[in-house]
Formats: sequence, structure tokens, C-alpha cells
Amino acid sequence: MDQAKERADDLHAVVAELEDSLTAKGIRQWLRARNRSLSGAPPIALLKEGKFQPVYEAACAFRDGEYL
Repeated sequence: MDQAKERADDLHAVVAELEDSLTAKGIRQWLRARNRSLSGAPPIALLKEGKFQPVYEAACAFRDGEYL
């Protein structure tokens, strides 16, 4: 799988976890905002670096009501 497709698949998986809790605008904001559970990094920055798992876990935590 090429890197661009892998990054797109990663983003899709994260969005899928958030879409029941947030609007499209809210998802964009969540992806760009600093996130305490990611040591203050914006989730989109980590996804660009290929660090899917911590972002996915943060999205799942948000979905489950952990608003850190």
C-alpha cells in the first residue's frame, strides 16, 4: 500500500470514530486542535507523520466521553 493511501485510510478510520459525536466542522476542529492526550499535538500533525494508533485511541476516548 502506498503511503498516501495509508494516510487516507488512517484519516478515514479516525473520522469514522468521531462522526457520531461531532459535526463535520467539529471533526475538522478536533483534528486541528491541540490534544492533551497526544501531549498537546494536533491529531492531524501526528497522522501526517504516520502515527495512527495514538490518534485513533484519542478519537475512541473522545467518542467514549473522555474529553481531555
